[in-house]
Amino acid sequence: MRKKVNRISHNVSRRDFIRTSAAVSLTALLSGTNYVFAQGRPGPGAQARHEFGLAVWSHKVRDFGSKDEVERHAKRLADAAVDILIPVVKGTNGAVDFVTGLADVNPKYPDWDPLKVLIDACRRRGIKVHPWFCVFTEGGRSRLLREHPSFAAKGTGGRSRWACAMRPEVQDYEFGLYKSVADSYQPDGLHLDYIRTGGVCRCEFCKARMKKKGVDIEKVKPSEPAWVEWRASRITEFVSRLRKFTKKENMELSAAVFRSYSSARISQAQDWVRWAEKGIVDYLMPMNYTNNASTFKKLTKSHVGLVRGRVPIWEGIGNKSSMSELSTQALAEQAQAARDLGAQGVVIFSYGSITDDDFKAVREVKERAGSVGLAQVGGVKVPLVFKADFEDGTLDAWQATDPAAWRIEDKNGGKVLALFKQSKYSPKVRSPLNINLAKDVVVGSFVLELKMLSTTKDYGHRDMCLFFGAQDPSHFYYVHIANKSDAHANSIFVVDDKPRVSIAKTRTEGTKWDDEWHTVRLVRDVESGTIEVFFDDRAEPIMTAVDKRFTWGRVGVGSFDDTGCYDDIRLWGRKVK
Repeated sequence: MRKKVNRISHNVSRRDFIRTSAAVSLTALLSGTNYVFAQGRPGPGAQARHEFGLAVWSHKVRDFGSKDEVERHAKRLADAAVDILIPVVKGTNGAVDFVTGLADVNPKYPDWDPLKVLIDACRRRGIKVHPWFCVFTEGGRSRLLREHPSFAAKGTGGRSRWACAMRPEVQDYEFGLYKSVADSYQPDGLHLDYIRTGGVCRCEFCKARMKKKGVDIEKVKPSEPAWVEWRASRITEFVSRLRKFTKKENMELSAAVFRSYSSARISQAQDWVRWAEKGIVDYLMPMNYTNNASTFKKLTKSHVGLVRGRVPIWEGIGNKSSMSELSTQALAEQAQAARDLGAQGVVIFSYGSITDDDFKAVREVKERAGSVGLAQVGGVKVPLVFKADFEDGTLDAWQATDPAAWRIEDKNGGKVLALFKQSKYSPKVRSPLNINLAKDVVVGSFVLELKMLSTTKDYGHRDMCLFFGAQDPSHFYYVHIANKSDAHANSIFVVDDKPRVSIAKTRTEGTKWDDEWHTVRLVRDVESGTIEVFFDDRAEPIMTAVDKRFTWGRVGVGSFDDTGCYDDIRLWGRKVK
């Protein structure tokens, strides 16, 4: 309940907003193939500290059979409140799933360019896409190693073939692939995986470089400090180079890393704690794949402690991996544990294994954290554009009919907005007196959610109000929530240059106010004209209406002629110029 006021601007013209709202549909999520995810595009490193993110790793862009299938997957992801999609575009075999002249493109990659369609579909739904590269693995379809076999790493072992990550030519090649996808597709971010050596390389290049440092790598252990430091510094140089590029392009940079930091640094040259210290990534995603809840918690606590808040930790969960296979309950428990232990999000491996029940369970974890970054209106996902919890103690973001009637008060261990007396205000036509509108926030379709507390003695018309579509003092809608319904109470009203008129299509007999806080949610769809008001956890709205008179306007809080308090205000929509 206690965060700082934060306004996020997503500007679009009224005409474009209405056109987009009619065209875009976001209902279900991706099903049946593989991918990865994260949230809008407010810019690199924009996650608020109190938010809890959800990303998904996914495989094989080329497996989508059609553009319609991509759209269906994007809808499913949006419904699951996925913030970042991380689709693999360069696998361990060295071939790529995007259009480029720098590497071999998978022959099954369709001409209609699924990556482009996917990025477009996700962006319309506020989902970020970070194309995922298996960086230094170069398997049987690698153009790099086919043309330059001497660039292969030697002595690394394992199932994959690796290029020597220490060589500048190899780093130039991999950087060129990242730049190619960034230039051609303009994604929201880029993702690092296999950003390591694959083991300890003893190729001729590494031998020569270490010999100049007085170290014979044929005779020392991999833990030799000078050797470890040189190898780790070379990987860090690559990450720093890519970070400089993404920052210039206003893109994010995320990285999948080994869950054990000490072994990652010594055996894989992956010094991800240093990356956090240098601030050269926007997200660290430790691959914490395990069936054991205790192990998961222990490692998550370690990751959060090592990074110490310098960059967000999004804990990797292996829903189905070589080391883990989780039930829906176990998946949700790991996500909740990550949240409780201080991680800023989770990343699930992988999309193809995630059922609708899995998504529902993880979304509930996000909702409990109060960080579902998108809301849905008429099948369209809309981003968070305004929030206020009044912890900064100011009313700079608000415009009241009588500012003297409003103040910040301390209640329940935090600050709230209080309407503590009647406003000295005489409206032109019969309408509420106590109105406080959010400044500089004009929306079309929207979802408004907040907590409300009535501080008036009980009587039939004891009320609290919400205002929307406000264009001037004589043109707006308002919701009047009161103990009893009649022609002037507990209804949805319009003020259209004449005294307010009830336009409710359905409503309850009354909504009982007491001395407790209640959660109210107002949903407005300008395309259909629908208005719905929800109270606490009731599944059905307490009142509805259909009216298309005002398709844009400001929103706010207040009362017809009573007093009350307001807190944790969140508004989802798109700002209209």
